[in-house]
Amino acid sequence: MKDDFLKTLVLRYRSDLETHRLALNILMDKCVGISDHTNFIEEADKHLTGMSQARENIQTLRDEYGLKVMSNLSGE
Repeated sequence: MKDDFLKTLVLRYRSDLETHRLALNILMDKCVGISDHTNFIEEADKHLTGMSQARENIQTLRDEYGLKVMSNLSGE
């Protein structure tokens, strides 16, 4: 049960990481489709912070609970 719980957390943080990465890439590469009123710097900062937080959460799980569960799921 503990392994399933940890796997689920890692998957959640991987999903968060990929969601923020995609949003940041869209912001940088496809800005034509973004509202004229978007503050690009604030949006980029928000997604970069989200990516950092997701990575930090994964690393914390590694540090506290070991690599056994995270080794194939971290994507890093």
